[in-house]
Amino acid sequence: SKRVNIFLGTKTKYKIEGEYLKIYNLTDSSWNKIKVQSISKDTLIFQYDDSTMGKYYNLHYKTIPTFDFDRLVVSSSSCLGNCPISNVSIDKFGNVLYFGIRYNTVDGAYTGKIPIKQFSEIANNFRKSNVNKLEDRYISSYMDNQGIAVSFIKGNKIIKTIYDYGQESPIEFRWASTPVRYLYQQIQLDTIKNSLGLLSILGNGFENKSQICELERSESFYLMTLLDKSPIVNHTFVKKYFIEYSNHQEEKVMWTDGRYFEIEINGSNKVLDLGYNFLSQNNLMKGFKLK
Repeated sequence: SKRVNIFLGTKTKYKIEGEYLKIYNLTDSSWNKIKVQSISKDTLIFQYDDSTMGKYYNLHYKTIPTFDFDRLVVSSSSCLGNCPISNVSIDKFGNVLYFGIRYNTVDGAYTGKIPIKQFSEIANNFRKSNVNKLEDRYISSYMDNQGIAVSFIKGNKIIKTIYDYGQESPIEFRWASTPVRYLYQQIQLDTIKNSLGLLSILGNGFENKSQICELERSESFYLMTLLDKSPIVNHTFVKKYFIEYSNHQEEKVMWTDGRYFEIEINGSNKVLDLGYNFLSQNNLMKGFKLK
């Protein structure tokens, strides 16, 4: 049988009755209770059944509105288990682009819509993690974990990408990214129209003979969403770089100079015009390293 994850949300009901804090369990519609030891204005100290002490406290955030973005891409990788593998893109107008690969309730490419107000709420949740000051990469020492990549885009430019392997990033960042990954379960999904079928492509990065500029999964998916809407042109260009990619069936290669991309579409090679140089636009030239 197919193993999938059902997301129940990040909020639930709670109440205090006598000396117990009761929290509503969304998985089985029951009330879990824990014994309260003390309550102050912002803190509740409780005791588990095994006498282990715990604490809930009220958090206060100073969000930074200057971290502004108009598009967000969240991508998740596989793990040694049933981790859902997917890509989600949301823009400030509420347009959702979703591609599920495996262990999702829905796999394949779809579009959807959320209210503009909801995008603002999502953006504000990320601001609570103080994105500007977060590291670019968080890596767990444990193997076979899942990786989550999040890219923030402003005006067709990637302004920051954060990669979290094994849930090592701050909890606020995970609180913000997790609902986005499962957003497709909360909205109506529609089949994509006028697609070139490139959303299933996962590219490793831009390469030449001696160097490579690696892309995170969210950056690769972002590039593919742009190319999927790019016009096919009759143009010859200098093939400076190649991108090895997988469409989850076989390994292939596309050629590019950063703006024009030669790729196989429906059995024949086509040239797509992105309209600008993806490498220079996103300051990726400095990301090239020796293989």
